[in-house]
Amino acid sequence: TFLDQTVECVDILPEMHVMVVAMRGSKCMFYDTQKRHTDPIQVLKGGSHPWYVPDSIAIHQDYFVVSGRRPSAVFVWNWRKGVRLTHRVSTCRLSGIIRKDNNIVSVLSYFSLLRPSIINRTPCISPVTA
Repeated sequence: TFLDQTVECVDILPEMHVMVVAMRGSKCMFYDTQKRHTDPIQVLKGGSHPWYVPDSIAIHQDYFVVSGRRPSAVFVWNWRKGVRLTHRVSTCRLSGIIRKDNNIVSVLSYFSLLRPSIINRTPCISPVTA
C-alpha cells in the first residue's frame, strides 16, 4: 500500500558509500551509492506493525539503529549480516538517536555496541526483549 512506501528517514555512511532509507512499517533498505542500479544491498524489517513510524536512524560500519513511534520502539541490527541484535519497546517516545564511538545513544536510553548484554535503562523504558 501507499503507507508502506512512505520514506520517513534517510542516513548516509559516506566512507562506505551506503545510504539507508527507513520507511513506515519498520522496513529499512540499504543502497550502494556507487552503483547505478536501484536494487537494495540489504533489506531489514523490524516488526510487523504497519503503523510504525521511524523518527530517527543512525548507521555505523557494522550496526544500524532505528527509533520510532506507534508503538514507541528502538531496533538495533548488525546490518551487514541482517541480524537483529535487540529491540525495546517503551512507554515513552524515544528520539534523537546518534552514534557516539561504539555506542548508540538516544534521548532516553543507552546501548553499548561492544557489550550488547549491558544496557542502561531509564524508568520509562521496559526491559529488552529479543
